[in-house]
Amino acid sequence: MKRSLAILFLLPLSTFAQDPNHSTMLNSAAFINPAMAATDTMDLATIKYRNQWPAITANYITTSTYYSHYSSVLNSATYVIGSHDAAGGGIIKTTNVGLGYAQKIKLGDHFLIQVAGEAVYFQKSIDWTKLTFGDMIDPATGHVFSSGSTPSGGTASGLDFSTGLTFSYKSAFIGFSGHHLNQPDQSLFAGTSPLPAKLGVQMGYEMIISRKWFLTPIVFYQQQSNFNQLNLTLLARFKRILIGGGYRTQDAVIGTIGYTGDRISAYYTYDSTISRLGSGTGGAHELSFSYRIWKKAPHANYLEFKPCGL
Repeated sequence: MKRSLAILFLLPLSTFAQDPNHSTMLNSAAFINPAMAATDTMDLATIKYRNQWPAITANYITTSTYYSHYSSVLNSATYVIGSHDAAGGGIIKTTNVGLGYAQKIKLGDHFLIQVAGEAVYFQKSIDWTKLTFGDMIDPATGHVFSSGSTPSGGTASGLDFSTGLTFSYKSAFIGFSGHHLNQPDQSLFAGTSPLPAKLGVQMGYEMIISRKWFLTPIVFYQQQSNFNQLNLTLLARFKRILIGGGYRTQDAVIGTIGYTGDRISAYYTYDSTISRLGSGTGGAHELSFSYRIWKKAPHANYLEFKPCGL
């Protein structure tokens, strides 16, 4: 179905965009905070798929990939990151490809600092063929005419810079992240459309209940322009099986199930919408898979930080 609301994209000279959601930090930690890269001595490959609001035509589909390479010489990780986001049923598409570096700094036997920087090249475009303009609408029969509007603009590209910092002590951590620090212009038409900086705080703690049971509460908060988001998650792991529940304030209740192994991790997450949008959106489905490729001898200052599922 073509969108009769296309005029809303064209009226303002200055608009603001926001980032795709992540339901949990499972297989998403490096996307939420660049400093969470390189949690162990293995190279890590991750792919993630999210379909938000599949029951309506203006859904959001996001695919993300990530590969990190651990250096035993520098006690650090270099990583490449990429994503493709189709918003509004594919009207607006955004592709990101980036490179990041995360450094581990060990202080004492149990205290670890991780700091990272990331540079991403983005390209955003709008599909004019999926837009409906006022001169295409007949009051009696609907969308029957061709538009006399001439496409203008419709693409934007540039560099986007982010950073992250984490502190961990034994099985507890707190992190701070800053995305879009340079607030790149993503305007698809006349005027400017800066992508607002996104600031975040993440914290969690892995509790050992027994030799087979582990509990990990995780909280992360994000603020972008006038919008904020608080995610509360509790993960429970029995041997290799992980289940979890969460709550995103005034938006969704979240359920997770998956497998976490030494090399392979796979998770499925479902968001049940509780906002005024209602259950008719179909919620959100999120699938992720990661594979640790090979293990290398750690640096002398290496300290492992790998809480449940991250």
